[in-house]
Amino acid sequence: MAEEQDIKYFTQIPAWVDELDNITDFQARLIGYIYTFENITGAAFPSNQKIADRFKKSVKTVQTALSDLYSKGIIESQLTYKKESKVIEKRLLKVVPTYPQNRVYPTPENEGTLSPKSSVPSPQKRGEPTPANGVDNILINKSTNRLINNNDHFEEIWSQYPKNRKQGKSKAEKAFNKAIKSGVSPELIKNKLLDYKKQIKAKGTASEYIKHAGTWFYQSGWEDEYDFTPELPKQNKGYGKRDGVAPGFVREGQTQLSSQPEKITKEDLPEWTQGI
Repeated sequence: MAEEQDIKYFTQIPAWVDELDNITDFQARLIGYIYTFENITGAAFPSNQKIADRFKKSVKTVQTALSDLYSKGIIESQLTYKKESKVIEKRLLKVVPTYPQNRVYPTPENEGTLSPKSSVPSPQKRGEPTPANGVDNILINKSTNRLINNNDHFEEIWSQYPKNRKQGKSKAEKAFNKAIKSGVSPELIKNKLLDYKKQIKAKGTASEYIKHAGTWFYQSGWEDEYDFTPELPKQNKGYGKRDGVAPGFVREGQTQLSSQPEKITKEDLPEWTQGI
């Protein structure tokens, strides 16, 4: 289909998406894909598998990114079922414009008189052609802003890691950025780290058994489940004890047995042995 083929070569990311600082780069691209799908075909019915193939992501990554966008009210989902059946036939995705608060945005009445980032009327500017090298400065600024936000989130989470196990920061940051780009939210990573620390406290984990920070991030510790059940103290049975009594001690009413053989003299022997 010609319309779907067009979507493979370009997407239109709405200008207001650049104002959002609570979404990842992948989610911004995902919004643009659905928005373009709506404009070209009239309705967006892509499956998670289709989106995963388009962006070379896993289906789980797509599900996580969409779920977050649903919760933020940026994407809406509407299911249609087969006739007289509960079997899902299609899932309609729709982009809901989400503007930051305290901003005035273009309406049919003021269209062309407002700057995208200001409520002060300004002359309408002519569109500037894309530079010869094909690089759009708006996209560069957008990516730079997201990178700065990612760094801020990482530093905040890094500061929460157990102090004596903060090894491998560059490795940790690389794993963090990769996760954010794939659609994992910084809030999830932060909350899971707090859960890990809670487990450490509940179990009384010795310092040497706490993962290095670089390892925790590299192993995607935010995907793990943590157990907060307190660890019961272990019974120390000791070594070399018998019946729970340490050597050198006797129970009341008992005689202590010597570990050394008793020395026997000639006088202690019976009479019949005296002539031998």
